[in-house]
Amino acid sequence: MEYLNAGHVPPFLVHNDEVESLEIGSTLLGIFEELPKIQFGCITIKPNTTIVSFTDGLTEMENEEGEQFGSERLLQFTRNNYRLGPDIFNKILYDYVSKFKGNVLFNDDISVLTGKFL
Repeated sequence: MEYLNAGHVPPFLVHNDEVESLEIGSTLLGIFEELPKIQFGCITIKPNTTIVSFTDGLTEMENEEGEQFGSERLLQFTRNNYRLGPDIFNKILYDYVSKFKGNVLFNDDISVLTGKFL
């Protein structure tokens, strides 16, 4: 798979308990008239690999104590649950996030896209 990260939070690619962060790309799109650098990443996708893409609203979300959800918490959740199908993964992630944030309102958009390569 060839990919380009356009300055966003890198998606996680998980296979056999190994996590790879898809970071190769460019700076944020739309902030420069001309991009200073563009680099494409290329990876081989093995069967039963899961990809989890998400916006920074998820990792920067805070709970009632002001603690951020963070990339490390999401990474650990992903490691523990990546073998599930995408629908179930996203459902229990939503429940986990809701429990973490408690009564705090969402202060940013949150999007998650989970896919499974068979």
